[in-house]
Amino acid sequence: MSQLPNSIPRSNIEGSLLSKSFKLEKEKDHRYYNLYYKGKRQKIRTKISTGSKYQDYGIDLLNQMKRQLKLNLRGTKLLLICPMTGSKYIELLISKGEISDP
Repeated sequence: MSQLPNSIPRSNIEGSLLSKSFKLEKEKDHRYYNLYYKGKRQKIRTKISTGSKYQDYGIDLLNQMKRQLKLNLRGTKLLLICPMTGSKYIELLISKGEISDP
């Protein structure tokens, strides 16, 4: 695979999260995306800022997201630019003990 990008457009991030079992919950100046698995909300969630200076997420913001998503930076980029499927992400979280398979 070629080199992964150092920034990702916010619109791409939000579209990717929605396609991978995350649901949007808005709160004032931010959007929170919560992971759902088998119809149940999980403890995994990430925050998206809606200000005009956050049109693209660079390394600093991606590093914050990686902690929220329980991934390393490479895994976060793969999840957000779509090579990692939602089911692969769920499998990874289960294997790391971050969520349980009921």
